[in-house]
Amino acid sequence: MAEAFAKFFKDKVNTLKCSPDATKIFQDLKEIYKDAPSWDLSSCTTESVAKAIDGLTPSLSAGPDGIPNRLIKSLKFEALDAITCVFNKCISEGVFPNVWKCSKVRPIHKKGAKNKIENYRPVCLYSTLGKLLEAVVRDQFAPHLDKILPSNMFGFRSGRGTQDAVLYALDKIRQYRSEGKRVAALSMDCSSAFDLISHEVILRSLEVVGIGPQMQRWTKSYLSNCSNFVQIGDGTSEVWVLDTGSGQGRRLSPDYFNLATLSRALLCLLADSAGYADDGLDVVYGSTPEECDSKLKLVIQERVEWHQKIGLALNSAKTEFIGFGYTPAPMNIDGINLLPKSEINFLGVTIQSNLNWTTQTSTLCNKIRSAAGRIRSEARLLSVSDRRCLYTGWIQGLLFFNGLAVLPTMTQSEIGEVQRACNAGIRAIVGLPKYGFASITNLRKKLNLPSAEQIGEYCVQVAAWKKFSKTPPSHDSGPQTRAMKNGNIPHPDQRGHRAYLSNTLLIKAWNKIPIEVKALEHLTTAKRCMKKYLFH
Repeated sequence: MAEAFAKFFKDKVNTLKCSPDATKIFQDLKEIYKDAPSWDLSSCTTESVAKAIDGLTPSLSAGPDGIPNRLIKSLKFEALDAITCVFNKCISEGVFPNVWKCSKVRPIHKKGAKNKIENYRPVCLYSTLGKLLEAVVRDQFAPHLDKILPSNMFGFRSGRGTQDAVLYALDKIRQYRSEGKRVAALSMDCSSAFDLISHEVILRSLEVVGIGPQMQRWTKSYLSNCSNFVQIGDGTSEVWVLDTGSGQGRRLSPDYFNLATLSRALLCLLADSAGYADDGLDVVYGSTPEECDSKLKLVIQERVEWHQKIGLALNSAKTEFIGFGYTPAPMNIDGINLLPKSEINFLGVTIQSNLNWTTQTSTLCNKIRSAAGRIRSEARLLSVSDRRCLYTGWIQGLLFFNGLAVLPTMTQSEIGEVQRACNAGIRAIVGLPKYGFASITNLRKKLNLPSAEQIGEYCVQVAAWKKFSKTPPSHDSGPQTRAMKNGNIPHPDQRGHRAYLSNTLLIKAWNKIPIEVKALEHLTTAKRCMKKYLFH
């Protein structure tokens, strides 16, 4: 069985693999990054190694070397100097040891029938010491990388998440619709993107953006001669060597992938692109349906060519596009005829052509009710306090996920529908029957749980504090009104789609924040104060 899975995972990558030809892409990138700041890898300190050890989860799972995270954490102070010495030797000589490049692959069921091998995906377990070295290098590399990546790349970057990518795309759509434009959005899907990205593309990207020779040499060693084997129970497969990919499950894999694909966000001038790792949404507009269709067709051609040049396999069958204010004409990609959709899913958010949240609300409510059912059945022997903890994780977690992109622009009826679904979870906490009269609002307040509307307000106020607290508005002239003294910002135009732009929502939220919270210096303290006056 292990051999069968190994053959499937290996053949899938080999079938999709193609040779990149990114010469023109790198010529354009060199012009863009000609003034990029230079940076190179340097020796690490015991403090940085200790920080990496502290970041390990205390689990007993281990890679091929059999050393679990918990053992490293337990022997942290005894082994710290030795580990630091070995890591600095690896950095100075530009070497990532082969023993740390081997991964133990566990097949995990993803979807569909469990007796079909194509419904499984590989999860790779690497040696803990190798992961520590990656974490130490990433601690140096990530801040520099964050400075040079374009602002419309959101994946695996500090302070950014899926909701920021969704908000960016929705803002572009609403902005162009408010100007009376016809708008279309395009979503294209890659197959096994992290396994296919070319090592040559990664190394050339490092050189283009100003990364020094030490990091280039270490990266070349890090990427070369990586190997995998599948283990199921006591059975193991033969080892196979990889010559492409940034590495499934490795600490530096997302950063190398971002670096190798930054041209996607920079070089398409006809579209506004929101990218999150291998997921992206391109927004185009035109004054007429014909103009918008023409731009959409050109963007599709550009994206197809980009995937070919960079060496990634485009899954044409999963390519989707949608129109806003009109219905786009059918498109053809690699001989496959594609029809426009009335809704598409982007990073867990269902975007409809009418920009309503009907489908998203229904999906969210179904997930919430399913979580409430789990609390009722699986936690029936737990205390009320423990069931409340499950509610905050299983149900409130669903509300906070992409909450800033969705909750503030829901209608009152949609928010009410979400709250009714949450009420099923509150009933499960206290053991009430599924149906029948009960004062759920009073119960929710006694349990000290926020409503869906309060969570939406909290999300938008936190985002407003992040944006405006460091650059408060100044009023140097004219009479000092109460609003000016409170640090308020004049409301922008809120007609039509402009009312739902994120900047409009954030300004309105900022003006609601008390002046003493606006003056706070730290985000953690501001969040605590917002929860106090919003949730109580």
